[in-house]
Amino acid sequence: AWEAELKLRVSCGWRISAIRGSFADKRSDYIVVPNCHADQAFGILLEPEGGGHFSKKSSSALVGGSLVCLQAALLYTSSSGERLVRVHTWSSVTTPSILTMLKSVDLGATLSLIAGEAAER
Repeated sequence: AWEAELKLRVSCGWRISAIRGSFADKRSDYIVVPNCHADQAFGILLEPEGGGHFSKKSSSALVGGSLVCLQAALLYTSSSGERLVRVHTWSSVTTPSILTMLKSVDLGATLSLIAGEAAER
């Protein structure tokens, strides 16, 4: 795809803290990708509003069993010049248990995000 634009939305009580990948950054919820292909990936880091501290505003987002949802809409131009839209919706159940969280971690993706964080510092 040529000239792609990605718009992100998250559930109430959550915010996008960072996006990792190769793109031209516009805003925290909107990025421009000059050339988008099937082997490209983005890491999107989410955190509860309020910085992860247990405040009245963010405590409902941190309750175990509640859902966090992310929606990504990609507007792109195909190689034949057509403008197309793809919408992806992802959701996950939150948990206060570290053991439960560690059982469902994607090790490759997590290490990639940690390496990106380390390289940025």
